[in-house]
Amino acid sequence: MTKKDYEKAAAIARDKAAQAQNYNTPSAKKIGLIVHQAVVESFINLFMDDNPRFDQVRFRQACQGSFK
Repeated sequence: MTKKDYEKAAAIARDKAAQAQNYNTPSAKKIGLIVHQAVVESFINLFMDDNPRFDQVRFRQACQGSFK
């Protein structure tokens, strides 16, 4: 995979995080955060297998969206 692939994955996670902030109830927002974190962790595992030098801290920051 390339840097461009990592950036696209981060954009997907970031966009979904922003969508979750629009959920109507606090419990739905919490579930959205949990799902977001699970997806980000799954991407990190995939990317670490692909490239041991993958910077997971930087990727997490890129995925934050409105869940900072």
